[in-house]
Amino acid sequence: IGDEILKAQVKDTNSHFMCSLLWQCGVKVERISVIGDDVDIIANEIIEFSRKYRYVITSGGIGPTHDDMTYEGLAKAFNDSLHFHPQLVEAVKNVYKIDNRQSPAYKLAHIPKKAVLRFGKHPKTGETIRFPCVNVENVYVFPGSPIYFELLFKSLCEELFRGNGKFCKSELYLDAKEETFADALTKAAKEFPKVAFGSYPIANE
Repeated sequence: IGDEILKAQVKDTNSHFMCSLLWQCGVKVERISVIGDDVDIIANEIIEFSRKYRYVITSGGIGPTHDDMTYEGLAKAFNDSLHFHPQLVEAVKNVYKIDNRQSPAYKLAHIPKKAVLRFGKHPKTGETIRFPCVNVENVYVFPGSPIYFELLFKSLCEELFRGNGKFCKSELYLDAKEETFADALTKAAKEFPKVAFGSYPIANE
């Protein structure tokens, strides 16, 4: 979530990182959407996704600036209102050394009343990561900054998003053009409909 992605001001690496870990956990990703900083758009997208899919994972839009609107959109999607969560208020106090809820930093603690906090553990220290994933029903909200997203998502992925099994992958490298084996690939895909086949050319090699 964020205008900066749509304007190509920031490169989205979170989707790739997330999909990689979810695949390892046996979770099939059905859809990825990029939307701007607009409360109504965020709310509508959350409503649609939460009805269609088992898990909805968001990143971005939860910072201290005026254009961070994910929590507002999340609350609107579930007919909820925002409040200052006591645990997050303490976290903001400890990190930013500010005791004034009018400060922009306190937007980090202003979340939907229905939300549950999902805290991760730092892989090196074992300490609790200060700022958690915010969870309402089947929607899980993560930070947008790749440094914080990757740290938190990696620590919670298996706990929150565990599939019924693991995926297996086999790779075959061919020194050939796609049209020379396309028919054989189509035949194999029809013969084994539960197996996903794909051809991914590597340019200039």
